[in-house]
Amino acid sequence: MGNPLFLALIIGWIMTVCLHEYAHAVTAYLAGDRSVRERGYLAMNPLSYIDPINSIILPAVMLWMGGIPLPGGAVLIDRSALRQKWQASLVSAAGPLTNLVLFLLCAAVIHPRIGLVSELESVQDWPLWAVFAGAMSVLQIFAVLLNLLPVPPLDGFQVIEPFLSPMTRARIMSSSIASAGIVIIFAAFFFVPGVSKAFFTVIFATFELIGIPARLPYACYQMAFSR
Repeated sequence: MGNPLFLALIIGWIMTVCLHEYAHAVTAYLAGDRSVRERGYLAMNPLSYIDPINSIILPAVMLWMGGIPLPGGAVLIDRSALRQKWQASLVSAAGPLTNLVLFLLCAAVIHPRIGLVSELESVQDWPLWAVFAGAMSVLQIFAVLLNLLPVPPLDGFQVIEPFLSPMTRARIMSSSIASAGIVIIFAAFFFVPGVSKAFFTVIFATFELIGIPARLPYACYQMAFSR
């Protein structure tokens, strides 16, 4: 792909994956898990977060099939070192919350009331930094919604896991969903009719909710992933 906007988006995405995982690591460290420092997670080094399946194989396939470079990196947390259940939940929530902040920052760039770009202009006439921000905002809210799904091993499940009974936790973790949760979501997204459409409907409804016409981020996203 020779689209410079696409290449910039990939670099930006790698940086935001690092921020997502760094947020997990810092929160875990503050909650009592000192192992994250020993594993190099506090250095913001992309190589520290690489997982062969989640960081390379699945993102590459998803890019090829649909233009979403997800899931991302991985941080190993010593949950036995976390003193309280709410701390374990907060560690898991820290990543998606970081993506939410990034979404709001990127979305602010194209918000009509802020006025950095004109809603009346065609997105094709916007400066590249604005189109980049619009496309990145789509990826960030996608990351928030995907990660908050209550399916292992995603953050959404790990947020509620500390409050589940031992029996419920054991049943879930012994199920096929626990061992293949990401693959199941991946397959549903691309091969189950309506799943992808429903997901993007929620994404662009979120933009409308905060006052951004959905056509603006959609056009930015299309430009960034145009061949």
